[in-house]
Amino acid sequence: MYKLKGNRAKPWVAYSGGLLGTYATAGEAVEALDRYNAQKLPADRLAFTIGDVWKSFLNSPAWAKLSDKGKEGLLVAWKRIEPLAGRRALSVSVFDWQEILDTATVKTRYKARSAAELEAMKPSERKRYEALCAQAEKPLGYDGKNRIKQLVSHLYDEMIRLQITKENPSGLLVLPVQSGKTKRNFTEQEKAVLMQHDDDPAVKIILIYISTGFRLNELLKLEKENIDMQARTITGGSKTEAGRDRVVPILDSIFPYVQYFYDLPGKYLIEKNGRPLTDDAFRRGMFYPTLQKLGINYQDESGRNVLTPHRARHTFVADSIKGGVSPEALTKIAGYSKYETAVDKYADDLGVEYLREELEKKRQ
Repeated sequence: MYKLKGNRAKPWVAYSGGLLGTYATAGEAVEALDRYNAQKLPADRLAFTIGDVWKSFLNSPAWAKLSDKGKEGLLVAWKRIEPLAGRRALSVSVFDWQEILDTATVKTRYKARSAAELEAMKPSERKRYEALCAQAEKPLGYDGKNRIKQLVSHLYDEMIRLQITKENPSGLLVLPVQSGKTKRNFTEQEKAVLMQHDDDPAVKIILIYISTGFRLNELLKLEKENIDMQARTITGGSKTEAGRDRVVPILDSIFPYVQYFYDLPGKYLIEKNGRPLTDDAFRRGMFYPTLQKLGINYQDESGRNVLTPHRARHTFVADSIKGGVSPEALTKIAGYSKYETAVDKYADDLGVEYLREELEKKRQ
């Protein structure tokens, strides 16, 4: 038992082969130790490793309830903490988890080359490769570290379900200060630029996103059998009960784009080599390169991406509200159970002029 430094609501730590929890007083910590020592857990549970807990979590009801996107994020986070897989679960402390958070860096996105491969490279290719290797490591961003923290919380919840521990100390993990909200929607000028270059397949996809409000994976995994070109509707969606199997009209402005992909061979509306594109393939292979090519700045001064694929959905919701689309229609098309969700989460980029115009209506 020991006391943490600083001004904390629960500074006292109870530890017995692993963290038992944090407490407001020394007496509470002693009681926690007594309770732990009194309980008789099966030896196999006490011997559970982090890897064992992870495998159990993958087969748990909690995992089954997660969305595809949520599962994808936790699978990525697991790669960060996998070095602890062989450690006994109760031996891993908050300090171990915090060290992973503090030292996590952005992973390189180039393949390491052997001496023979380097020799076979063209001078220009080798120069570019060496420049990539020389880049300084960047700390993992807030979102990436938050996913790690979420996974740690899930693992402790699973340990509680397995009766390995009674506490979830993930709340003690400290994340970096999140930078101010700087993400933004597509501007009218940027949408006009996209329209001027709609012969580009990647531009067609971006414009479909802006005009339908589909989430990234909802469109990338859309099968052609769910598109009615005669009725001009798309039936699709995921994530929530309200979002699944919703019917989204195909507007005249994007009908030619949908027709373009629909007429291509394949099962999916958008695919490559017979398989739907992954989120990452679209982001890094199409979305950002296309914006850069068209001169649309998608980063802020710090280099953070502020115009992301998901902002196309935000743009759709904001445009719908400004255009006077009824709450009933917007909730059905965008897949919300409540209109307030659309306003709170996605109408975050409505300009001051729009708000001024709405207030003026009240005075008329």
